[in-house]
Amino acid sequence: GEGWLDAAKYPDITFRSLSVEPTGARAIAQTLLTIATHPQLGSAALPWGVRHLTSEPGVTWYQFACRIFERAKALGILDKMPAVTPINSTDYPTPVRRPANSKLASLAPWPADIRYSYDWREELDAVLKALA
Repeated sequence: GEGWLDAAKYPDITFRSLSVEPTGARAIAQTLLTIATHPQLGSAALPWGVRHLTSEPGVTWYQFACRIFERAKALGILDKMPAVTPINSTDYPTPVRRPANSKLASLAPWPADIRYSYDWREELDAVLKALA
C-alpha cells in the first residue's frame, strides 16, 4: 500500500534470516507464457511434470529487504532508509516448523530453450524503476 517504504512511519524493521529465492511476477509470467506456447509442450522434449521457477542467487529475507531499501533510496523512492535488523527464524515463532532448507527443486528437466532461472536483483530493479 501507499507509504510502505516510509522510514518515518516504519523506522525499525526486523526480517528473518531464512534463505529464500525471491522470484518476481514478471519472470513467472514470461516463463509461463513461453511454456504455454511452446510447440513441444506435452511431447518427450517438454513432458508434463513439476518444475519450479526460482531466482538466483540465494538470499535471506534480511538481505532481500536491505537490497530493496538500498535500491529504493538510490532511485529516489526513499528519502531515508529504515534500520533493518536480522533475526534468526527461532526468534520468530510460528505455528509451523520451518525446514532447514526450503529451496525448491524441479522434478522434471527444463528444455534448453526455456529460461528457468532469473537474477532477482534484475527483477527487483525493474519493479523499483517502474515505481520511481
